[in-house]
Amino acid sequence: MTQTEQQAQSNPEQPQAKGGKKMIWIAGLVILAIVVFMYARNPERFGGQQAGSGQVVATVGDREITREELDEQVAQLTAAQQIPSATGEEQQVLERQILDQMIEEQLFYADAQAKGISVAPNEIEEQYNTIVTEFGGQEAVEEALAGAGLTVDKFRESLERQLVLEAYFEQLKEERDISVSDEEVRAFYDEQIAGQETEIPFEAVEAQVRAELEQQQLSQIIPQILEELKAQADIQVNI
Repeated sequence: MTQTEQQAQSNPEQPQAKGGKKMIWIAGLVILAIVVFMYARNPERFGGQQAGSGQVVATVGDREITREELDEQVAQLTAAQQIPSATGEEQQVLERQILDQMIEEQLFYADAQAKGISVAPNEIEEQYNTIVTEFGGQEAVEEALAGAGLTVDKFRESLERQLVLEAYFEQLKEERDISVSDEEVRAFYDEQIAGQETEIPFEAVEAQVRAELEQQQLSQIIPQILEELKAQADIQVNI
């Protein structure tokens, strides 16, 4: 890890984020898009979110996570995943789970920054324009974001973070020598896909199967990577 970070920092050409696979362990562009979609269909789920408190609920290094940010994440994820409204102890447990996810995401993002991973502005614009097209135009997106307590600028910032994290996880695969052989891809296809009533040709799903198997391998080492990052970080939780 240390040697790789030094190489990344000394490399004048910073790696750029690449589009494509959506990684586990992060909210992801899909979740962000679902938030817009869910509000457009069911705005009362968001309850007309008001600006929350500036109370700091956690710090990760010099990054402060505020009560407002936590409340936004809770509202967005519960609406996107159709989680019933929680109260009392259940709400506290839910908030802590989501806060832990936010802390982990920040650890990954900070590590990505330390490695010099960045994303080109045109790639953010491309992703944003795709979402605008999917959800019926700029006005529809702005209305849905406003109802969820988000601005377009904030949404773009979220897109930038997710693209950086995608590139970060791709780099982790290389650093940790995660790879899947052609034989493993074929074996998975033969066991899980071939022989179904509507059989999909191997060539049509080969790339998806390889990506899925790589993500499975990555998920097995994520807990170790998190422990390494937590050991190096100054983390304080205030709730």
